[in-house]
Amino acid sequence: MIQHLKPETEAAIRARAYEIWEQEGRPAGRHELHWQRAYEAIVTVDTVAPQPVKAARPKATSKKK
Repeated sequence: MIQHLKPETEAAIRARAYEIWEQEGRPAGRHELHWQRAYEAIVTVDTVAPQPVKAARPKATSKKK
């Protein structure tokens, strides 16, 4: 399925893919892999909502005298 991206999201993916390409020594022919890694890093982070953390309930203490 083709997903249409917001221009700012696509720009962020492009910039991240470029960083990955440079970090790997600018290899030829790996642009799809770099794009996929950048996409996963940016889009997955943006679309996965953090799950709420449940607060721990204090344990009831019984005081017997």
